[in-house]
Amino acid sequence: MGTVHNDFDIYPYHRSGEKGSGKVIRTGKSTNFKKRKINIKPNISWPAIGQAFAGRWLVLYLASFFLGRAVLLGELMPFGIAFVAAVAGVVEKRNTGALIFAALGAVTVVGGVPLASSIITMLLIYILLRVLPPKEGKEIFIIPGIVMAVVIVVKCSFVTYNAGAMYSYISILFEGVFASVLAIAFMRALPPVWHQTIPGRISGEAVFCMLLLLGGVVAGTGEIGYQLVTLRGVISKFIVLLSAMLGGVGLGASAGAVIGVLPGLSYAITPVIIGAYSFSGLVAGCFRSFGRVGVAVGFMLGNIILSIYITHYGSMVEVMTETAVATLLFCLMPSRWMEGIIEVLPVPRGIKITRPSVSQSRIKEITAGRMREWSNVFNELANGFKQVSSTVEQSQEEQGLEQLFVQVGQKVCEGCALYRTCWEREFYRTYQQILDLLTVVESDGQLFIDDLPEAMKKRCARLKEMVITVSCLYDTFKLNNYWQKKLLDSRQLVSEQLRGVSDILVDMSNEIENDVNMNSELKKLILKRFKKEGVSVSEVFTFYHRDEGLEIGITRPECGGQMECRDKVAPLVSAATGHKLQLANSGCMLHDGHEECTFKLYSSLSYMLSVGGANLARGGSGLSGDTYTTMQLQDGKYAMLLSDGMGVGHKAHTESSATVNLLEKLLESGFEKDMAVKTVNSILVLRSPNETFATVDLAVVDLYNGKTDFIKTCAAPSFLIRRNKVSVIKANSLPVGIIENIDVTSQTRSLEEGDILVMITDGVLDAYQGSDNREEWFIEILQDLINLHPQEIAEVLLQVIETTVGGKEKVSDDMTVLVAKLESTES
Repeated sequence: MGTVHNDFDIYPYHRSGEKGSGKVIRTGKSTNFKKRKINIKPNISWPAIGQAFAGRWLVLYLASFFLGRAVLLGELMPFGIAFVAAVAGVVEKRNTGALIFAALGAVTVVGGVPLASSIITMLLIYILLRVLPPKEGKEIFIIPGIVMAVVIVVKCSFVTYNAGAMYSYISILFEGVFASVLAIAFMRALPPVWHQTIPGRISGEAVFCMLLLLGGVVAGTGEIGYQLVTLRGVISKFIVLLSAMLGGVGLGASAGAVIGVLPGLSYAITPVIIGAYSFSGLVAGCFRSFGRVGVAVGFMLGNIILSIYITHYGSMVEVMTETAVATLLFCLMPSRWMEGIIEVLPVPRGIKITRPSVSQSRIKEITAGRMREWSNVFNELANGFKQVSSTVEQSQEEQGLEQLFVQVGQKVCEGCALYRTCWEREFYRTYQQILDLLTVVESDGQLFIDDLPEAMKKRCARLKEMVITVSCLYDTFKLNNYWQKKLLDSRQLVSEQLRGVSDILVDMSNEIENDVNMNSELKKLILKRFKKEGVSVSEVFTFYHRDEGLEIGITRPECGGQMECRDKVAPLVSAATGHKLQLANSGCMLHDGHEECTFKLYSSLSYMLSVGGANLARGGSGLSGDTYTTMQLQDGKYAMLLSDGMGVGHKAHTESSATVNLLEKLLESGFEKDMAVKTVNSILVLRSPNETFATVDLAVVDLYNGKTDFIKTCAAPSFLIRRNKVSVIKANSLPVGIIENIDVTSQTRSLEEGDILVMITDGVLDAYQGSDNREEWFIEILQDLINLHPQEIAEVLLQVIETTVGGKEKVSDDMTVLVAKLESTES
């Protein structure tokens, strides 16, 4: 590229032979500026004016106008100043319009001295950069310096002339810093969108600066809107939708953060909006693979969830109206515009690219890394919800009291001749007197005129109104506190659930990384052996090492209880892998109603379980209110779950089965035991306004070392039999579904080979009508059955109890027995 002399009227980057093409080629990696020829005499004509307001120029002027309107922290106006400076440095011609429209934008929001100082600041910066353009390559340092210097000098001059306070000088210093930083960002954001940039060369830093520029424009829209729809809300949501479509989870969440921060700093918007936009962008990005419809549905889903859990996020109607408008604009956006944006942004383009083959291990490493990144995102979201909840929890009661005092003054004392005396000169005395009245209401439940302080009785002319108002407002205050507490509990639950998802993603990434070390031919060998032997298998999955042990999961059609998993599948897999593999459970793992059976084979388990279960409905009827299940979890753990629904019959069965099904899904997906129980409890509380509950009796056995964790919520005692001695395992806790927050405590016992664990529902012990201890009675029965198989123990126990009460018709409550015996894999 040749050097351009100042005496020639030739613009840089024009190729010879392409006169008038207007094409400018930039890389986007650095912002290059050239000295420009300054034409003092304007060439004004109607065609020139029309061209000035066409296409990208119109967009530039609109951006200037709204950035000129943007106010930071209630009084600072750095956006318009920074944008004028950036335009003067980047746009070669017709850039005076940016100055004019930025000034017009400022006129619409401020007046007087602040307006005059801002306009003069923009004008001086524009003149300095046009008359004395910085040297090439130094613009990124010189222009921000000029911006800061002019802002401080001009605005401090105005403050000094008006004898301003020290606070004004500090504010000007911050405004100068913000303006210079924003000028750098806008100088990085303008070239890629203003010039025809080479596709795929825009850096991630430039993309962030573009989002910052868009955030400033959104902040400048203010409260412009019609009824339930504001321009700020529609543009914000549209930008987040577009970002999620272009860049997926990362760009969607980043755009939401930027778009939420700037308007939040400019106007009285609650801080949770920042997390709300980020969360909605994240959810929308998760559905990116489904196209525009998937992104739109994900975004609307995120907004619906947050409008329920977050108090100040907005009403459902308002949020969904703005979301619907933004979604409509997003869906109607021409595809060619989207393709044009994709061509210049560093995002996946959805086109075929010939690349060298990547090894399977490398793909897994990348996948594991991405899952850890997603885990960090969910973890940060959980921290955000937790911080907001703790902050609100600390201040909500103080804010409620403050509002109560304000309303007492408005409803009782306004218009009184002594108002200024009580609420201004003797404010603290009045405050203490009303606080004493609230204490009386809280302790006695009511308030009378006789309860008023003597000083208030002598002075106040509205004693009756004071008593009635304080009593009513206190009731409202307590009611508001109650619902605020409910909302805080919901936020806390969301935080814990997000953290649970984060932990699951971490575990999955660890599994993928462990899988990298496996022989890639192992799965092929297993499937080949199955095909040779004629064994039907739907899927072979989850290969990974745990302490140098092999764990393989298999899904296949059910065999009707013939134990083909043990007698046929396990030997074939052992032969294919060269490791001796066995099941975690000696019984059938098929769940009722399922056509396929899923089980795991392990190479280094120390123990295995033999499990049996039986139940008996009240009065011998067919439908029991108790539900139980067993399941294989990750890392060689085996869970046994038993639940007793409130009452008997269909209602109790519904509650217990819902509890068991939810817990089963959460545990299998990787949720920690206590988090899974808390989640199920909250779902049951929110699901029904009626008083419904179910007990939870959960035992999780680690088959590598025999350690067993017990979680009981209002469940009956469990019994552990070891060498003819029986110990009782108890826990005191409310059942799930009664209150929102329950204390989930667990007990840990180390089981040994030959130990038998018996889990029961309360109907078993309630069947005993004698005067002796019910547990001692049950232990005596158990000691006579310890040599039987677990399934036989469960069945015989119920038969003995049925005989004790005088037959099935005399059974007064549902009964269930779940028995497990720990056996060594070497025996």
